[in-house]
Amino acid sequence: MGGCVVSQASIAAINGALEPQAFHDRRGAVTETDRMTDEGRHDHVEQVLEWTTGGHDLDALDAHTLERFLWHELPTKWHVDATSRDEIIDDLAAAFTHAGRDRMAARCTDAQTREVLAAWEEDRDAGFRAFDAAEARSAVSPPDIDPADELDGLVWGDIMGIVEATARSRVGAALGAAWEREELTPGTRGWRAAQQRIARAALDEPSDGELEGGTLLDAILAERLQTWVTRHRSPAATSLFTRVATHLLHPTAVPTDAETATAPLAQLLRACSEGLGLTAKHYLPPTLVRRIADDHGWSLAGFPGRGEVDEPLVAELHDMARRTKLARRTKRTLVLTTTGEGALADVASRWRSAAESWVDGDDFDAAVGEVALALLLVDGTPGRHGVLERQVATLVTELGWSPGGGAPVDPRDVGWALGVLYRRGAIHGFVAVDKGLDRGLSETGRAAARTTLRARALAPKRDLH
Repeated sequence: MGGCVVSQASIAAINGALEPQAFHDRRGAVTETDRMTDEGRHDHVEQVLEWTTGGHDLDALDAHTLERFLWHELPTKWHVDATSRDEIIDDLAAAFTHAGRDRMAARCTDAQTREVLAAWEEDRDAGFRAFDAAEARSAVSPPDIDPADELDGLVWGDIMGIVEATARSRVGAALGAAWEREELTPGTRGWRAAQQRIARAALDEPSDGELEGGTLLDAILAERLQTWVTRHRSPAATSLFTRVATHLLHPTAVPTDAETATAPLAQLLRACSEGLGLTAKHYLPPTLVRRIADDHGWSLAGFPGRGEVDEPLVAELHDMARRTKLARRTKRTLVLTTTGEGALADVASRWRSAAESWVDGDDFDAAVGEVALALLLVDGTPGRHGVLERQVATLVTELGWSPGGGAPVDPRDVGWALGVLYRRGAIHGFVAVDKGLDRGLSETGRAAARTTLRARALAPKRDLH
């Protein structure tokens, strides 16, 4: 994706949108609720403002905050019946009408809001589905940010730290101001691109002290990295990840040998580009397995493999393409996904897919992978067979892993998990063999280790409703 270019004028406009006084001046209105004579209506609006803005004037209530109130907080956190709820909404709409904020007034009572509220009346699951769908269609709900050139993207978390939650509110306010000016309307041509530009510009603004000299996006990523470092009770693990964090502050450049490192993956993706017929048990065809193994020196000398069961690295490559959703199976055919087509066409995209997926998930293998790569990065030397297993076993035990009954993790179990890590790395040339069974990181592997650990550290926190 090309870089997002935002003019200084656009940034200035967003800054102005975030200033309550500027918002007030554009409408030439003061708090209209103070001039309303109906005391009940006034009380309803004041209660909403106390809830949503901490008691500020109506000017301070932006569209993003309004939608979350109408679509989620009012039906789930305000214990009122449907009649009282509708009175609150009607009174709030009237206040916006008095203030000359017609779009906000309309949002209170439009079909979208009625649909979401009706879903909450069915049951909690239906309410959440309707709320999520409405937010996905909304102009003012902060979108996930696409990466641009060397700039980080951002996927918002379900669970956020204070910095991230504040940032999301600021982005929502910027989007809401543009929406009220009728500069952002869902369904119109280019509105998603405009939404991205406004959100990116808001995140590129100074962080207001959360991170000296950095942007709001920098502050979010720093908060996530700090949470990742300190999430453990183990002093030894915290010390290790603190040392690793210095390698993760900025994205790792794509290595110069990325084309070579991802050649096996590119070969498999090309084979899938027009649909690759699989065996009855959904394995890769033996002819392709042998070709890939021969081309990259994966077969044991004198023991050519006949299929995936004989060529574990080819089987690992197949699993990686499916696991990362670069390819998917349709009946007995393996085809590229849209993401896979992009990875085949672009070596940087292909390398990032390989590197970021080296360690994934939240299981024991992932815990071992994180700790092992952290140790290998910090030490800078190959992990000696047996020694690395014991080091990792001690640390993952401190992290809370146990085979049961509070027993410590057995280094042999770590050895099996390291086997998974090494196989995943070997298909891309990330692993270097030192002596005998000792394993280390190649230069490309060091870049990949930084990339996969950074991806895990900066990943959004997810939660089920």
